[in-house]
Amino acid sequence: MADGHLESALRMVRQANLDLILRSGASITPCSTGHACLDGDTTPQDNGKTKKEGVSRTYMPDVFGFAPMFVFAGVEGWCIREEFRPGKQHGQKGATAVLRAAIQDLRSQGVELILVRLDSAFDAAENAMAQAEGADFLVKGNPAHVRWDWVKEAEALSGRAWTRTGRNRRETYPNQT
Repeated sequence: MADGHLESALRMVRQANLDLILRSGASITPCSTGHACLDGDTTPQDNGKTKKEGVSRTYMPDVFGFAPMFVFAGVEGWCIREEFRPGKQHGQKGATAVLRAAIQDLRSQGVELILVRLDSAFDAAENAMAQAEGADFLVKGNPAHVRWDWVKEAEALSGRAWTRTGRNRRETYPNQT
């Protein structure tokens, strides 16, 4: 793999993973809105006590290693796409391409209604590309930086428009009163 074949090997593994999901008849269960959720995030891996090439400080305090990005689909959490990254790479850097590819991978599984869900590390306007790909998206905003008009609109909705779906989770949908 080290002799220039890493990318082709990763492509084969990705395709084998997608083929396994499709051929096994495994379901990609949608969430309560009917969307198949596509959750993306980086996962710091501690390699601080090694001498591996590319080990660097991650966003976690005192953790040196790598910070790969993974994208999981459905309630089951099927791994649809991944990207190996050095620890010092910010989560958003290169994320748009990974997410676009993951949306296309999920579409190859016959899924049409997709909701991309990301945490506040991905609070960037460029992730609106999900709409161009025909997917909906939800990004946890950083309250210190949220300046979107929809915040005022959401606050103005009556209490009846909100449904509590968990201890700290509420949902609302357009055109509810």
